[in-house]
Amino acid sequence: MYFQRAMKKKYIFVFVCVIIATIAITKSFGTMNSLESPLELDSSNAKLKISSFSDSRLQKEDIRIYEDKVIVSVDSPVIARFTDTDSMKPTFDSEANAIEIVPESPEEVHVGDIASYYSNIANTVIIHRVVETGYDEQGWYAYFEGDALDERDPEKVRFNKIQRVVVMMIF
Repeated sequence: MYFQRAMKKKYIFVFVCVIIATIAITKSFGTMNSLESPLELDSSNAKLKISSFSDSRLQKEDIRIYEDKVIVSVDSPVIARFTDTDSMKPTFDSEANAIEIVPESPEEVHVGDIASYYSNIANTVIIHRVVETGYDEQGWYAYFEGDALDERDPEKVRFNKIQRVVVMMIF
């Protein structure tokens, strides 16, 4: 029962996001004439800057814009909401949502990404920006820092503590 309600909420949320994105895109690019073929993103009247946190994750080819919908192709997406701790302002707050993925290897976590990890120090999940990655005698690690903070988080985060990486934000 809980799973069914959660899935229903997820589908409603995605539907609302698609409607909002379609309205915004239609205002930016004008009305499309065909539901059969997507807007050509590289045409002279339509320029699209992909604002994802890693250039290798989301390409123009992954976004198809139609008159009645927007399709973003992301493998195994997860929708996330955030607690408003102010640590990531002005990038996002509790009003934002994100599409995230679960990385399969350390190579999928890059400096500049926003990712969530389980903090052994705080005993909770934290979502901050990756500011450094490297290898030491124990293997791969990353350091994180909130965009609104002056210091990086105090712990080296190992790959097994990384939970998800943000692919795109929805405001």
